Amino acid sequence: MLRAMKRIVCWMGLGLAACGGGASDEAPPDADAGAPAPRAPTVVPGEVEPIVLGVFAAARDDVWFVGGGQGAHGGLLAHFDGVALRRVSAPPGGPLWWIWGADASRLWAVGEQGRVLARRGEAWVPETTGLDPAARLWGVWGSGPGDLWAVGGSLVFGGPKGLVLRSTGDGTWTRLEDPALPADANLFKVWGSGPDDVFLVGEAGVTLRWDGKALRRVDAPFPDQLFTVHGRPGGPVLAVGGNAVGRAVRWESGRWVDDAPPPSAPFNGVWVRDDGSAVVTGADSTILERSAAGAWSRVRVEGADRMTARMTFHAVSAADDLWAVGGDLNVGAPGVIVTDRRPLPSLDIGPAPVPDAGASTPDAGPVDAAVGDARPADAALADAAPADATPVADGTPVDGGPVRDAAPSDAAPVDATLPDMAPPDVGPPAAGPGEPCPMGLCQGDLQCMPIAWDGWQLRCTEPCDDASACGAYGAGACCAAPGPQLVQRHCIPLFAYPGGCP
Repeated sequence: MLRAMKRIVCWMGLGLAACGGGASDEAPPDADAGAPAPRAPTVVPGEVEPIVLGVFAAARDDVWFVGGGQGAHGGLLAHFDGVALRRVSAPPGGPLWWIWGADASRLWAVGEQGRVLARRGEAWVPETTGLDPAARLWGVWGSGPGDLWAVGGSLVFGGPKGLVLRSTGDGTWTRLEDPALPADANLFKVWGSGPDDVFLVGEAGVTLRWDGKALRRVDAPFPDQLFTVHGRPGGPVLAVGGNAVGRAVRWESGRWVDDAPPPSAPFNGVWVRDDGSAVVTGADSTILERSAAGAWSRVRVEGADRMTARMTFHAVSAADDLWAVGGDLNVGAPGVIVTDRRPLPSLDIGPAPVPDAGASTPDAGPVDAAVGDARPADAALADAAPADATPVADGTPVDGGPVRDAAPSDAAPVDATLPDMAPPDVGPPAAGPGEPCPMGLCQGDLQCMPIAWDGWQLRCTEPCDDASACGAYGAGACCAAPGPQLVQRHCIPLFAYPGGCP
């Protein structure tokens, strides 16, 4: 019972081994007995400081990775050129969650603060979304360079839900308004077999299908979260996720059917190969194979240790070589990369670059028109805001702290004759650290955020670097991600972790 409760919060990699025993370690029954033994997926040796959240293979020797950690310069972009895997320069900002490309030269990455980065030549540049910094984009895909989709939502009280953006590849994204879109659920990933066959998946089993003319809601047969969808034209389309255990559904005759995977930790990534077989990845370093005939088997990871065993493989690509990427998503570090490519690549990711102390920061001048009216990501640095700055009303966390905007210079002075008291009908008092906030009201700079425990609960919390900053939340309070699809750690009372802090 305690482990099941803990998984609801720590679905992204807390166990020490893959759950359950329903999957065989043997090859699927329909495997070709005469085929050469497959290369074992192996942990790429070397230090990966930030978590790795997405992977896209433009070609066998041209593979891109995204991810990141806390801080204004926490976003990760990395590239494999056939020999080495190296970090590349990225615009300032928080974690990037997903990456997709039409080809080797036209790629897009999406992430925190609702930002989109596009590769133009040898540089990555921001594109216009017009989204509030509270927004997060978790998925991106396109049927081609002129037909792009991005999906997301928010994890703060009152933030946007059911976000869908589209672009023709001109550098500008437009939010799609459609009555079929959920007003109370986030969308995590998008994939399609073409411009008139697109699937969107998200929270509570919410899925939608675009037929080229309209969106239609076609939910999964259970209310578990679905994190990723992938498939092949004319072949299987699979969506995977889960709350306490791994769940998978298969698109069949215009509806989703339970694909009955073996008992496992929750799933995060899926890739369907050209032959109809699939690879599924998830928490507790889970990698499963699904044959084209629907038989499941478990895949062993070479080079794994106790640290790797508790990590989550958030994304997978198996276009040529297999790449599975992730890390300890509960604390935002370290990351892990697994591949069956031989020889194993050298690894040179390292920490995010620190800007020169004397260099001008992006918020020192006008906002780049390419990022719309959103503030630069590093405007959330603690020393960039005056001590008496007023937090944004929704308390949106951006890279380690609440967004702060200085009061406008023409603001009217406070009338000293007004009584220093609230009117009697002001409503319920604001909640304190760790207290429930069903109306979204929290004291001071605290933020009302959903915490995954025995279902979702709205509680007042704040960003943290370690548990020493969480004394106001009671003995044993944790500093961890409060739920899925969130990297920034927050103070959480011990009640959310019956088995102890991660």
